[in-house]
Amino acid sequence: MHALILLAYCCFLASSAPASPSSALVSPASGEAGVKATTIRHVTSAAREHGLPLTALVAVWERECRMRAVCRIGDAGQSHGPFQIKAVAAAQHDCLPGWQAGAGNADCAARILADWHRATGNWALAFTAYHKPEHLRDFRRKPSWYGAGTYRLMLNREIAR
Repeated sequence: MHALILLAYCCFLASSAPASPSSALVSPASGEAGVKATTIRHVTSAAREHGLPLTALVAVWERECRMRAVCRIGDAGQSHGPFQIKAVAAAQHDCLPGWQAGAGNADCAARILADWHRATGNWALAFTAYHKPEHLRDFRRKPSWYGAGTYRLMLNREIAR
């Protein structure tokens, strides 16, 4: 029930937000006050800024956090925000301060995904590297289950357009 209220509140914030994306503050069911939410406006802006198809970034968002505006910290405290970004990845890809949540999380994810797509030239491999860069080596430049599955999500969104 709390999750539905949070989702409705986030949708309300997204629909009433100003034209320029900014991080909305919400109070999740866990009681954490002032957590920055990531909205579709943030994701759209980040995709545009980094030259990504919106469907690619949304596929990662869906895979990592089921497109929720706020996501719990994952991987034993290492992954942050709805795009589940690790500090080491944020540093390697020169993400801006505030990458852990809100608009900054979407921007950092777009930056990482764009970097990997430029490096691999292939969406399934870019998604593989986004999830775990070492998988490019481990799988001899073949997509992992994550890369292939996220690519399918992207294609399904493209077809639905």
